This record gives sequence, structure tokens and C-alpha cells, in this order.
Amino acid sequence: MPISLAMPQFGQSVTEGTVAAWLKAEGDPVKRDESLLTISTDKIDTDLPCPESGVLLKVCVAEGETVAAGTVLAWVGQIGEVVPDHTAPSTEEPVAEEESDQSKPVRSPERRPVRAAGSLTGFLSPVVARLAAEHNVDLDTIQGSGRGGRITRKDIERHIADHSTGTAVRDPDTALQPLTPMRAAIAEHMSRSVRTSPHVTTIHEFDMGAVVRHRAEHRIAWEARGLRVTLLAYLMKAATEALQQVPAVNASLTVEGIRQFAEVHLGMAVAVPGGLVVPVVRDTQTMSLEDMAAALADVTEKARAKKLKIEDLEGGTFTITNHGAGGSVAGTPIIHQPQAAILGFGAVVKRPVVRGSNHLLPDADDAIVIRPVSFCSLSFDHRLLDGAVADEFMAAAHASLQQWS
Repeated sequence: MPISLAMPQFGQSVTEGTVAAWLKAEGDPVKRDESLLTISTDKIDTDLPCPESGVLLKVCVAEGETVAAGTVLAWVGQIGEVVPDHTAPSTEEPVAEEESDQSKPVRSPERRPVRAAGSLTGFLSPVVARLAAEHNVDLDTIQGSGRGGRITRKDIERHIADHSTGTAVRDPDTALQPLTPMRAAIAEHMSRSVRTSPHVTTIHEFDMGAVVRHRAEHRIAWEARGLRVTLLAYLMKAATEALQQVPAVNASLTVEGIRQFAEVHLGMAVAVPGGLVVPVVRDTQTMSLEDMAAALADVTEKARAKKLKIEDLEGGTFTITNHGAGGSVAGTPIIHQPQAAILGFGAVVKRPVVRGSNHLLPDADDAIVIRPVSFCSLSFDHRLLDGAVADEFMAAAHASLQQWS
């Protein structure tokens, strides 16, 4: 008999998803575990596999539609099998705990009636309510496109895009690019971070000579084992050791006070088509350099293959972003809330550096040498950390990078 494929529950904090694209059409043969469609949430885009081999008998949710977890998306079975009558889900969306901004008191998600002309009364999901509040959207001006006339996240995003210039008049030569769910989520998260935390950035020059030499000496042996150890893996190791030496940076601000973490869970920013995701490498304080390199490769591959799960993105205590991968030599990254800080890794390039005496006056012992250098930047929440603590962390990370020989 036919098998239904439902919208998954993507962790406790995500109660709905958008059908971004169907990868198969009705009547197409499908294999077990073959990707059937792409689901987009405000955290990740991921492909949903087919539960059994057979034929895609019926598509129940169109591309671009946002539905609650548990909604039947499609039926899969054998040719000639009859699909059961599809019953639309309740117009009341499930309410789950939102990703909390730990710097503010936690409030229960607001459930507001939606008024849509000629439709049933629905409710706002927490995601939609928060997005509407962030952008001061008048919900009475929006016609809901969801089941029962409810207002969906896509309706809010379309409204924001239509009013982004402050006028309804469009330049005929301008192509409007609607916000994707990922882009809208990034915009909301980054805006909230800047509003929440007073950002300060300190930039330090890291001499990467010891790291570059150590990597060159071991690279062939690592590659023979199928292991690729990047310079970023060394920075992960250095950041982990620095967080253990300066634990105030491995923290977040809550309504009760400052929460300091004993374990180090590193969020690693990964560029993907259309945006950025931050999968988490957990318990790096227990890992060797090789372990970190393998874990970094694993989460990067999953992110780019759209195979991350919600739990892969949650629980980070500190974040690293490698803006140097694109050639940037310095940057001022935005904190990944509710963490205390984020470390930016600039491009490693050869630079002339003066080496010699310890005082600042010119000396006969001074010499100009060529060194591989990276400008690393730490953006930190000034509510939790002061410049002295931030600089102590950066000095500890730099010292860790010098230990490789």
C-alpha cells in the first residue's frame, strides 16, 4: 500500500518547513533513500530522502508552500495503487520553544489570530510572529497563503521584500530578488545580534610560521591516510586551548547571569549556496589536531551536501569564521548569539616583518624577514568581556600556534 512522506520535526525549535524544490515529479520512479525534495527552514536547507522504492504517486504540497511538521507532503507506492484521501492538517500550528535570545527574559511564543479575508481563523507560528515583530509588519495588511488562510513565513518575507524600498513603485529595470528562507533567517539573526550585543573587535597579527612548517612536514603522511589537515584545523586547536586558559570567553549571557561552559563546542561557519550555516564540532577539548581536521571535513561536507540535521547546528559555545578563504586579510565578524565572541581567520600571506631587539628604537640587530602572517580578529560582547580579557585570549591562541615544531 502507498506510504506517506510527512514534513519532519526539525528539532524542538523548528516546527515548520518550506518545500523549496521537488526533485521528482508525479509518476517518476524513485529509489529508497534517493532525495525526493528539498526542505528549507529558518536554520538549514536539507534534502528529504524517499522512505521506500516505488513511484511518486502524488505531490500534496507545492513548491514554495510552508507547512507544519507532520503535514503529508507526498505519497509513494507502486503503479496503480490508490492514494488515500488527503486530509488537510489543522489550521492551528504546533507551538514549540523558539531558539531563545539568552540575553533577554524568555517569554512564551505569542499566538495571535490571523485575519484573512474570506478564510478561516489561523494562528501565527513563533517564527512568523517573531519575524513580523522584528520588521514591524502590520499583519492586517497581509493575505495569508497558508492552509486555512494563515499567514506563513513566506508571506512575511514577500511583504518585507515588497516594502524594502519604502515605496510600492518599482523600477522596471530592476529585478526583484525575493528573500529565500535562508537569507531571511541570516538577515534576522545578524540584525538581532547587532541590536543585542555591543560589539567590539580586536585584531591581532598571528605568525603562522611554526604551523606552516609543521603542516608541510606531515602533509604527505596525512594525505597517505586520506586525511586533509588545513590551517583552519590548527586555529581550531589553538582556539580550544585558549578557551580553556581564558574560560570567560567560552560563555554566554543569560537573565540569571553569565553562563560559563566547561566543554568547548566550536561552531564553524561554512559558506553554502545562498548563504551561511554554522555546524558545531562538539567537545573539541578532547580532540587531537587530526581529530579536529577530520571533524571539520565532515561537517563541511555535510553542510555543502545539505545533509546537516538541526542538532548539528545547536549547542555551540564559540564560533570561528574563515573569511580568509576568499582572500580577506581582516574582518569584523558578527557574534553568533548568544555566544560571547567569534574569531575571524584572515588569509595567511607572506609579509615583511622586523625581527631583532625587543625595544622599539632601531637597532643593528634588527632584520627584515619574510613570515607567513594572518590577521585574526575577535569580535566580542562588551557586556561580558573587556578588552583586556579579549586580548588575553588572543595572546593565548597565538602562543598555542607557536608550539608546533
